[in-house]
Amino acid sequence: MVVFASSGGFQARFPCGASLRDRSSGLNIGPDSRPQVSAVWFLAEGDTVKISLNTTRQKVHNLRRNPACTVFILDLDNPLRYLEIRGDAHVIPDDEYEFADRVGAKYGADIRTFDPPDQTRVVVAVEPVRMNAVNMGS
Repeated sequence: MVVFASSGGFQARFPCGASLRDRSSGLNIGPDSRPQVSAVWFLAEGDTVKISLNTTRQKVHNLRRNPACTVFILDLDNPLRYLEIRGDAHVIPDDEYEFADRVGAKYGADIRTFDPPDQTRVVVAVEPVRMNAVNMGS
């Protein structure tokens, strides 16, 4: 999975010292070995990037099948600067929407309204294995 971040009001601080902003879209590899892309919202918490996803999303099925992933965060205020985080995704139930509510608050949305009543959410926590901070402008 790859997450792209662009400019916004919240400054995420990452262990490598990079400080990048907060809007995102994502890409991961599907069962047919082809890329699958969708928009995602995330929170940076400690050394992990966490994403809230509906359990019916293809991205959840892909990450349960193969948890190896990459988070790519691009600073659109300076597109020559980005952070790549290679890691392993841990899919954690969020049946009570505790994490989803925090993500929704960050983005000014009620995530509960996105899901039909019979569906649930998970937290995808990406545990970094390797990080690469790049600033090609300096």
